[in-house]
Amino acid sequence: MRICRSAFVAALGASLLTVAGCGGSEPSGPKVGPAARVNIATEPTVTAPVGASAGTFAVKVVDAAGLAVSGVAVTFTTTGSATVSPTAATTDASGLASTQVTLGTIAGAVTVTGTAAGVTTAVTSAINATAGPATKIVIAPKTLQLVAIGDTARVIALAQDQYGNL
Repeated sequence: MRICRSAFVAALGASLLTVAGCGGSEPSGPKVGPAARVNIATEPTVTAPVGASAGTFAVKVVDAAGLAVSGVAVTFTTTGSATVSPTAATTDASGLASTQVTLGTIAGAVTVTGTAAGVTTAVTSAINATAGPATKIVIAPKTLQLVAIGDTARVIALAQDQYGNL
């Protein structure tokens, strides 16, 4: 019985050493590859008044398998009357980078773009910057002289926001 018990203890000890050796220093789970794609995670509002915040523009950088890639430099740019802050960010552990979009003073189309280092295709989001509430009425022509009784003239009145947008 002692021989069997000794053999059992030896086999058990060898099994524990084998299991302990399997842990190694390798991380578990799939290996994340290099950045391959940029996806929009959060889009700013589609329409907002000039001078206002359009919200957050966030992107997610993933590898070819769709796994989040951390530590990737992302650059944010705009066309039209808008600014972003920050203009550059680094992806976090979830592969996310974000910026805040603030519309400028000119009504019209705005595009926000996110570009990740090492990825050839960028992502964009479109915003329509609309005129704010009317703050003044502009009448044209500014001066008008009627010479005879019965003379007529066309007068135009335009409502403008604080930045002069119609």
